[in-house]
Amino acid sequence: MALFSTLIGATATVTAVASGYIGFSTTVVAVLVLYPMVAEVATRLIQSAIERRDADETSADLPYYDARTYFG
Repeated sequence: MALFSTLIGATATVTAVASGYIGFSTTVVAVLVLYPMVAEVATRLIQSAIERRDADETSADLPYYDARTYFG
């Protein structure tokens, strides 16, 4: 969480400086800066959801299943 907060603060700073320096509106610069970050976070969330679903599908559904019986 601390890393995420730091990234948000750094992004806000870069956005403010860039919008003043370039002359674009803050909204345009914010979209240009935040889009890659949002895409990365969304990709990681989707990937973790898929991995969790796959892990649930491959796990044994039997309540009496004990891996030690088969694998030692």
